[in-house]
Amino acid sequence: VLTQYSGWRVNYPDKSICAVRGFSVSIPCTYYYPTSNPKMRVTQMLWCSMNSNIDVCQDPPYVYNSSSNTKSDFEYVGDDKSNCTLLIHNVQLSYSGEYRFRFITNVPGGRWTGDPGVTLQTA
Repeated sequence: VLTQYSGWRVNYPDKSICAVRGFSVSIPCTYYYPTSNPKMRVTQMLWCSMNSNIDVCQDPPYVYNSSSNTKSDFEYVGDDKSNCTLLIHNVQLSYSGEYRFRFITNVPGGRWTGDPGVTLQTA
């Protein structure tokens, strides 16, 4: 069992974020994984909305998937090292809810979801 104490962790500085409909909002996020294995690298970054997903976001749908080139209001402005910030454009009332970041590495079992996530409130 992986725990945050083993070096796997997602950190959201803001547990709740307010946004105004039609504007953009940023969801700051950082993630960590053990650096003891120099060959380990992040191969996939995912953001999911708990409005349409469950548990630890193992399966689609995702609002952002680094393996997909789809353009949407959800833009990943992070990287594959430690920044998992999500930028949401043209916020809609339906975007209210909890969002979680998940990342997958090239190591068997090397995956982690930041749970609980961030709650977005729109007005």
